[in-house]
Amino acid sequence: MNVTKMNLVGVDFTEANLAGVDLEKANFEGANLTRVNFEGANLTGANLTGANLTGANMKGANLTGANMKGANLTNAELDWASLMGASLLKSDLIKTDFTGANLQGADFTNADFEGANLKWANFQWAHVDGASFENANLKDAYFLAAT
Repeated sequence: MNVTKMNLVGVDFTEANLAGVDLEKANFEGANLTRVNFEGANLTGANLTGANLTGANMKGANLTGANMKGANLTNAELDWASLMGASLLKSDLIKTDFTGANLQGADFTNADFEGANLKWANFQWAHVDGASFENANLKDAYFLAAT
């Protein structure tokens, strides 16, 4: 299924299965994406501003350049996902699993990583000013040149 550039502002896709779907540049601003399965999906350049992604499965998803400002990703799974250059400014990332995720150059300014799993996550050149890492697992996380 290919829904590139589709305007899905404010939709409710709770528990939908969008695994492997091409959602490049789709607009999910303010959408309810609770427990959606995005495993392996292409969300390159997607707009997820203010979306509710609580418990979403985004394992191996491509979120390069995605706008996720103010999104709620509490308990989401982003293992081995690519978020290169993505914006997660002021996002809730509480207990989110970023195991092995590529977060190079992403903006996490004022994001909340409380209790998140960041094992093997690559934060090279990422912006983490004001971010909270309370009780987060930072084992083997890579922060070279992060600011």
